[in-house]
Amino acid sequence: MELPSNKIDTLLNFQIKDILPIIISSETLIVGNISSSNSIRMEGIIEGEIYSKKKIIVDDAAIINGNIMANNVEISGRVNGNIYCINKVILKNGAEVFGTIYSCQFKNEEGSIFNNKLKLLNEDVLKKINELNEEIIPSVNFYKSETYIKLISYFTK
Repeated sequence: MELPSNKIDTLLNFQIKDILPIIISSETLIVGNISSSNSIRMEGIIEGEIYSKKKIIVDDAAIINGNIMANNVEISGRVNGNIYCINKVILKNGAEVFGTIYSCQFKNEEGSIFNNKLKLLNEDVLKKINELNEEIIPSVNFYKSETYIKLISYFTK
């Protein structure tokens, strides 16, 4: 059975949208917070918090002045803030992080600068964080929500 071409296009667009990250280009300055259910690739500058249910990639030219929270984080640029990561943080060559990293897994490649603390999460805390993260629906008031505040408290215990 063949799908009509418009059904195939819809299916492919949905799959691509689900896989590809939201890209904040290098010519962009954002003053404010970002929260998304999709992955985010930062190439520009942000003065604010970033949350993704999936992955955050901080490109080599990107500067983040604020906290980051995601399932996975990969950094090649500069972050002035804490990183709250459910799964794995990778600091690539050229990365600069000035803040505390809370994560289950951590990889620091040669040529990166990490100037603060690292706190690896235990299984009990990770289980609570995963359960709470599943409930999150990014919204305008996400950073003021009880859920976000509770999530931060689990990371920092």
